[in-house]
Amino acid sequence: MAPRLAALCLALMVSAYGLAAGRLALYRHWNLESQALDMGYADQITWNMAQGRPFRFTVFRGQVGAEFGRPLQLGPGADRDSLLAYHVELLFAPLALLYLVRPGPETLIVVLTAVLALGAVPTYLLARRHLGSRAAGLAFAAVYLLYPSVQGANLSDFHLVSMAPTFLLWGLWLLEERRYRSFAAVAILSAFLKEEVGLLVAMMGLYVWLRRGQRRLGLGIVGASCAWVALCFLVIIPRFSGGAPSLFAARYAGAIAHLRGWPAALAAGRLDWPVPGFTVGYVLELAASTGFLALLAPFELALAAPAVAINGLSSSAWQHGGGAHYSAEAVPGFLFAAILAVRRVSDWTAGRLRLDARGVVFVLSLVAVTGALVQSRQHGILPPARRYVWPEASGRLERLRPLLARIPAGAPVSAQSNVFPHLSNRERVYVFPAIEDARFVLVDVAGTSDPLYPDELYTEASVLLASGRYVLLDANDGFVLFERLDHARPLVGSPASPPPPFFTFTRPADEGPGAARAAGSAGAPLAQFDDLFEVIGFHAEPVPEVSFVVRRAIPTLYVRARRPAAAAFRFTTFRLGQDGLARIHDDGNPTQLWRPTYRWEAGDTLRLRYPPLTYSPGEQFGVGVQRGVETEGVRLRISGGTVPVTDGDRVAILGRLP
Repeated sequence: MAPRLAALCLALMVSAYGLAAGRLALYRHWNLESQALDMGYADQITWNMAQGRPFRFTVFRGQVGAEFGRPLQLGPGADRDSLLAYHVELLFAPLALLYLVRPGPETLIVVLTAVLALGAVPTYLLARRHLGSRAAGLAFAAVYLLYPSVQGANLSDFHLVSMAPTFLLWGLWLLEERRYRSFAAVAILSAFLKEEVGLLVAMMGLYVWLRRGQRRLGLGIVGASCAWVALCFLVIIPRFSGGAPSLFAARYAGAIAHLRGWPAALAAGRLDWPVPGFTVGYVLELAASTGFLALLAPFELALAAPAVAINGLSSSAWQHGGGAHYSAEAVPGFLFAAILAVRRVSDWTAGRLRLDARGVVFVLSLVAVTGALVQSRQHGILPPARRYVWPEASGRLERLRPLLARIPAGAPVSAQSNVFPHLSNRERVYVFPAIEDARFVLVDVAGTSDPLYPDELYTEASVLLASGRYVLLDANDGFVLFERLDHARPLVGSPASPPPPFFTFTRPADEGPGAARAAGSAGAPLAQFDDLFEVIGFHAEPVPEVSFVVRRAIPTLYVRARRPAAAAFRFTTFRLGQDGLARIHDDGNPTQLWRPTYRWEAGDTLRLRYPPLTYSPGEQFGVGVQRGVETEGVRLRISGGTVPVTDGDRVAILGRLP
């Protein structure tokens, strides 16, 4: 392949990825899907850094950061508003220079997307160098861009460590080219991404020592990297966290217990892996994106060992699921191992079997691309992924802007998690329900309720409406903006009620252009519950994220009242497993809280949009109607409709989850 043609193809691949991933990430933010953790805190840290306040943020107040029900704990003298109490991510400092030009989450999204897209370049150079083929270089560049864990990192708000694949791949290429000074610069930048990345740099030193025989250089890399990691974990973080133990240690209790019980299991004749099954599955899923070729080069694959251990041994599906920002660090090791495996297999077959080495390289490169395509189709979030959805604006940000404009630039604010990133260019902003000294409180009852459940969020917002200390300034489409008064005033009459525009989120007619319409509204209802309600439409929107083990989707129901109801009813969601059993999976929804069924008139059509529902591949979605507001109440019988029913004819199965 001609050099110019190869360069053009690589540029087109990088550009296509950047445009697709960038558009999806930006629309995700504009549709209020980015969160305080982690887009909001990254934006606030970067903005504060540009204002001369290094590593400052105010996100970890109140209930934010709980792990397995345990709130975030810090030791005596801890600085809870310093990033260094949690992570050592020094590259926020140079990143802040961009905020002198254009501050805001969009800058972070564009930078992350560009850096990740450019990771295809060192991948191409490594493959071309070792395989002697530009076509093979392009093949492995495509494998990199199709990697679900790369895509997942790109769509997981913003984390500096998500850039690790590009930095580490450049480091590997510079080592192979023996450009040691340039490697040193890249290694330092890599280690500054996050505290554990130095372990991956140390593995490169071991590779240089043990594979290339450069003992002095290798040991120097290992020593410097491990010293930096030790400094981070043993000095810097304890200094700012007050010496508190890691909250994430609980994630590894299962793996430790499994390892302890493994000898006894072997003695009892039970063959098992020394690690949990999800660890083995995690490694196989990562290797599958290389057509399992990475497993043929175990020495090079060891470059990914620290990331594999940190993620694969964790009981958290966020980590061993291969998505979010966690697994991006492991990708360079798997890619490098796959490239070296192709070279060794081609050399062996050429020497032993007299096969054409170039032909073997071509075939094995095709195997790698096929594996990447299959994995991308199954687990990815960009084309050709099954779950890919063309991003469109929901319209909610436009309805939020007038409320944002009423908040002065320097005022302390308490904001809902999903609107936090749109207010985080300020010194003090807290995640509701933490209020602290906030003068303004902005709640989105129709958005992400985290760290509360929707029912709890309803209670907290109702308390503000009934309070004499807070005045309702404005409300629209589920957003409510309060201002704290200097002195509480006596409450006269009933608590304040949001104006009619607030209830826009309950009406299907006001959805954005890309949202689903009531699919069954023109014909027979999908399900009818006694003579009170009928479900006329259903839609489940995939959440754009990567996970090897679970899926998440946002269910939306379109419900019509047949006649007025004299009491409150609850539309409860269910998951129907492959065993045919219906299991309650209900986190509530804001429509039935803010516009309860006893206020519905005959013929009213409402939209019930639920928080993301977690499920396993192949499960179906069902709904039942409970009498009362509790999920355990007596359910109405389904008296008609066009969909299957189960659980004593009281749960309608509306369709398979995506």
